[in-house]
Amino acid sequence: MTLKCLATGSDGNSFILTNNAGHHLMIEAGLPMGELKKGIDYDIENWQGLVCSHSHKDHSLSVMNVRKMGIPIFLPYKFDKPRMRTMLGDFVIETFPVPHNGCENRGLIINTEGQRICFLIDLEYCPYDLSKQHIDVLVVECNYISDLVDESLPNIVHKTLGHCELQTTIGIIQSCEKYLRKVILTHMSKGATMDKKRALQEIRDVIPSYIEVTFAKRNLVEDISETPF
Repeated sequence: MTLKCLATGSDGNSFILTNNAGHHLMIEAGLPMGELKKGIDYDIENWQGLVCSHSHKDHSLSVMNVRKMGIPIFLPYKFDKPRMRTMLGDFVIETFPVPHNGCENRGLIINTEGQRICFLIDLEYCPYDLSKQHIDVLVVECNYISDLVDESLPNIVHKTLGHCELQTTIGIIQSCEKYLRKVILTHMSKGATMDKKRALQEIRDVIPSYIEVTFAKRNLVEDISETPF
């Protein structure tokens, strides 16, 4: 099973989860349609669905174009239900609300072939206890470090209320570390408010050494199989 990051950050977000049967689920569609098709190597036949966490264009830009192609889409933020569960092809998707500066946003837990992959992107904090959720792989935002933030920045309110600070990210990781094998850090600020080397060290200092921690970046493909062979 693989997870491919087509892009992450304020310029656009999209991930492709491909299970061992070769079926694809896209998470977020914040890129032009041509880039999404290229991201799955034009394997439209095995593209089983798209789930989008919220309506901001860096996550939802091409949602309607995907729908026009006949690909099933799931937009949980449009439903007045705090928690939902649905299936797109081989993938069972559970959703729950997370705060994102007044925008309806959803955390996602995706189940396929016995694995549970959790996506938490564009959130201030996670209001739910994940300790009993048996999360195998956590894709989580780590946007900024509080003591590096310039309070005079014009977008400071959105940054601090809409995105995840390092210590909050650490708390989320620790809450589900019992079953966790891999953490993929996403949506990291490109400016002076983030120090990736420091963030990685602070995370590794407080979690078990067997949990792999890596950074999402454009076109990164991660093997998230339960066993390496």
